Amino acid sequence: MNIEKIKVRTEAGQLLEVVVYDKRADRIQVVIGEGQHSAKCDLLPTRNGLAYAGSVMGRELVYERSREQVQPTSTASIPSFGNRRAGAERPYRAECPASFTSTFSSRFS
Repeated sequence: MNIEKIKVRTEAGQLLEVVVYDKRADRIQVVIGEGQHSAKCDLLPTRNGLAYAGSVMGRELVYERSREQVQPTSTASIPSFGNRRAGAERPYRAECPASFTSTFSSRFS
């Protein structure tokens, strides 16, 4: 598994390397620290959309990339299942045994 890390700037000007937990254009969730002492932080886009900002344990963090710069990398990591029409056959549909469906339909009919 490929662990993605990004660098965020603290309010004191330090650069911290944090692990990305979830990445979308509207929110980036990062994990700061390791093990028991880790904490999650939501980085939300700023009003002008040029950075992401959030706070953890009373300290502010800033990821200095715009929404446009984050969007292409976040959509590339999401697997595509192709175009599905309404009512189209699902590729991973589990089949139920006939005895189950007959028992189920007789109880709720």
